[in-house]
Amino acid sequence: MTTILILLTATLFVGMPVACAFGLSSIFALMYDGYGLLNVASRMFAGLDSFVLLAAPFYILAGEIMNRGGISERLIELSRILIGRIIVLAIILGYNIVANLFPVFSLVLTPVFLLALPWFVMRGLRFNARVTSYRNIRFDFTGGYWGAFKAYVLGSIITWLSLGILAPIASRWMWHYLLSNATYGGRPVTNEATVRAMYGQWLLPAVIFLGGLVLFGASAFAILPALQELYSDISASADADLVLAVIIQLLLTSLLPLIVLLAFAGLIYRAGTRNVAFNATLIDGRHKLMSFIHRGRFAWVTVSNLVATILTLGLARPWAAVRMAKLMAVSTALEVEGSLDGYIGQIVDSGPAVASEYLDVEGFDIGF
Repeated sequence: MTTILILLTATLFVGMPVACAFGLSSIFALMYDGYGLLNVASRMFAGLDSFVLLAAPFYILAGEIMNRGGISERLIELSRILIGRIIVLAIILGYNIVANLFPVFSLVLTPVFLLALPWFVMRGLRFNARVTSYRNIRFDFTGGYWGAFKAYVLGSIITWLSLGILAPIASRWMWHYLLSNATYGGRPVTNEATVRAMYGQWLLPAVIFLGGLVLFGASAFAILPALQELYSDISASADADLVLAVIIQLLLTSLLPLIVLLAFAGLIYRAGTRNVAFNATLIDGRHKLMSFIHRGRFAWVTVSNLVATILTLGLARPWAAVRMAKLMAVSTALEVEGSLDGYIGQIVDSGPAVASEYLDVEGFDIGF
């Protein structure tokens, strides 16, 4: 034992690598104690002849395969997505508990939630951008809190207060925040969508909804005398309050087609604003994004996905997500100026941010 310590100290002192120092000191110590080189080799082989030691290189090999194949990246992405979903569920559960136990506090929590919503949106957009890559070059998102507040909170407020008339302005804010704060390999993305173009996509949904609203009003006006006569006849022989409650319930139920029509008009408007925003977006000032999604097709896929998900109690949700992703993919294109391979090669050669590791990604996905 003393011989090994002396030799090990001496070899380490002269700067020999640790592995070589341990190996040489052990061999010389065994030879000093009378063991031959053949015995040393046989003892070394016997020590290595273990199935347990095979786990170490195979473990490293499995880790390398997972890294090269993207399995590790997807596992980490899944964990971050789950964290975001758990946070949202905890927030909703906590809000409902407080609102039921202390109704007064719900009035305080509502503005707090509205103030926190832009932060959640900002972090979710940043996460989604940083886990998205094309040819090993990652996207990024640099939007701030106040931009999200203007795009999502203030925009929603002016939309509802104006009964949808100012919706194109809010849409322009949202798409400008979403696209102009994105980067690809450190190269800027610019969006120059105009409010006028947004209003061009707003006109058709507005006409559809107003037409449905006029039709609903005319129908309600036509059956109003009949309802009044029915109420007069039944109230004389039955509880008037009960009859009134039944009539009000019928009127509220009749609003369901109007709500469906509003949702359909909203889907058409959403697809149209996406086309306008993407077609006015440039990557690095020269590569143009294009979107040509059919508004009717988009509405049909969205509605049918919702129906399938409800009827299958959520089992069809993955199929619905893949179906929508395929529609978005085939409806999106990139018009490249020059050679795309040469452009990507320039980004790879000049951008240190491109080679950032996945584990360095900050933020998490928020499941709103």
